[in-house]
Amino acid sequence: SGWGDSQRLESEAPALAQAMQTVDRVLEAHRRTGDRDGLEKYFEALERLCANICSRLRLSKERADSPVYEKLVSSCSMIMIASGTDEGVSKSQQLLRQYMWKSPGIAQAQLCTELLQS
Repeated sequence: SGWGDSQRLESEAPALAQAMQTVDRVLEAHRRTGDRDGLEKYFEALERLCANICSRLRLSKERADSPVYEKLVSSCSMIMIASGTDEGVSKSQQLLRQYMWKSPGIAQAQLCTELLQS
């Protein structure tokens, strides 16, 4: 399956990388168009995506693809914040609290968690 061997730390899940590419495309479309209003329609799907990933994979910082996971969750958070709404900020904070571990390794995830704490 696209989830690979979900219980082994050294395995990588191709579905995780594909999900990251999709989220990156949404962010890139926003950067090009500046369409804030259109981002809100993704909130529910982003929350469901993170929940599904966590239900299918044994996630930890030690997994080979943990940087992909960190980028995925932080990018989902960025989409919510980029909406410019109070709901987006609130949902972003909730998403990070629920799905991001302490002290992420990649810069983008570190920035998002620092903003959450401020």
